[in-house]
Amino acid sequence: MFKTYIWATTLVYDPKALPWTPTHWADFWDLAAFPGRRGLRHSARLSLELALLADGVKVSQVYPTLRKSSGVDRAFHKLEQIKSHIQWWDAGAEPLQWLVSGEVSMSSVYTARAIDMRPQEADFPLQWRGRLYDMDSWGVVRGGRDRAAAQTCIAFASVSQQQELFAWIIHGCPGQAQALRVDHGFWRDHGEALEERFKHWAAAS
Repeated sequence: MFKTYIWATTLVYDPKALPWTPTHWADFWDLAAFPGRRGLRHSARLSLELALLADGVKVSQVYPTLRKSSGVDRAFHKLEQIKSHIQWWDAGAEPLQWLVSGEVSMSSVYTARAIDMRPQEADFPLQWRGRLYDMDSWGVVRGGRDRAAAQTCIAFASVSQQQELFAWIIHGCPGQAQALRVDHGFWRDHGEALEERFKHWAAAS
């Protein structure tokens, strides 16, 4: 398996709608100092982590905290504080559309989406502190046909020049200091139960 690129989720905001610049997810939760509606991904994954970061949990302790029932309760309690101000997004393009229309003042966002908007004169700043990141990978299915062709494709994609070009095109994230990597093992073990709880919580008035 080959790690092909890093992608990230972070905070994006409309500077015209806010009195000053948000610097952390704690500001995302501060409705008094930073008015307006918020956009968050409509899932437990990438929302529970942000809630704990906003509640002061250190990056290194987010998943150890979520592995405890008290930590999960803490994350949902934090989300509850701003629930009435949240617009839940499912498609990656929605947060930017909502910022353009003025429906939200801040949102979580896939970084590549926000950067890609800039040539279209919709330059909404990103706050990189506290971002979540993950990696997409190439793989060859065991027993699949055309194994040699697949390996040739992966070898081509792995060349440094192609990686550089790919990063420029899709605005991949090369560095991740002070960022939280999404824990696949955690979501494999707990994702189904947490997503079910999240679904019922989000739907409740």
